[in-house]
Amino acid sequence: FGVMFYVFGAHKIADEVARYHYYLQLKTDIIDGRIPCSTEQAIRLAAYSLQAEFGDYEPDKYAAEDYLLFP
Repeated sequence: FGVMFYVFGAHKIADEVARYHYYLQLKTDIIDGRIPCSTEQAIRLAAYSLQAEFGDYEPDKYAAEDYLLFP
């Protein structure tokens, strides 16, 4: 079971749980390639996803030394 119709704005989905499931379905569809997007769009969407999940970046809370960065 999944989304059969896409809306032109998730804000039109009144129920918070339904909106969250809609978000998860869109995220899965993009990752699996069912919804094509450019590299730039994918990076922007990933940033939005991280901000939604973890909140705004707080430099005092997160240090670059805490993460392994790949070249």
